[in-house]
Amino acid sequence: MLLYHYKLDVNISGGGSMDMSVLTLSYPIAANLGWTFGIGKFLDPGNWKGVALTFKYRPSLTLNIVSTTLTSKYPAPLNTTQTEYNSDTNASFNLVGFGVDFEFSDFTATMNKLAPLPKTKFSFFVIPPVGDTPIFISISLGISWYSR
Repeated sequence: MLLYHYKLDVNISGGGSMDMSVLTLSYPIAANLGWTFGIGKFLDPGNWKGVALTFKYRPSLTLNIVSTTLTSKYPAPLNTTQTEYNSDTNASFNLVGFGVDFEFSDFTATMNKLAPLPKTKFSFFVIPPVGDTPIFISISLGISWYSR
């Protein structure tokens, strides 16, 4: 979910002003359909060490809600304030999203019953532009560890 707000204040010659406030909520919903490949080796029958590569097809639905408030203040002789509200909601469906994950991990057959092992995961996700919706790219790195 992406939520952002911005405000613009403009002074107009003659003493007037305009204030604009925009609130945007964007909520992408993506399905993960894919396959994971393990590249590594068994150190012994109960221990595996390597890299898991996950390739994903990620069709997505993105919901966008934009709310705008515009307030205009007029000086004398009018001495009035006018406020306008506008809200727009739209949805877009994208069939061509994809993702790739690289997960570096050790797997021990007996330890996975006690606690998850520390690992590192790199993710890359792209939703190409469709219509008025811009391209969306997400790159992330996750690292977990435990102290003894």
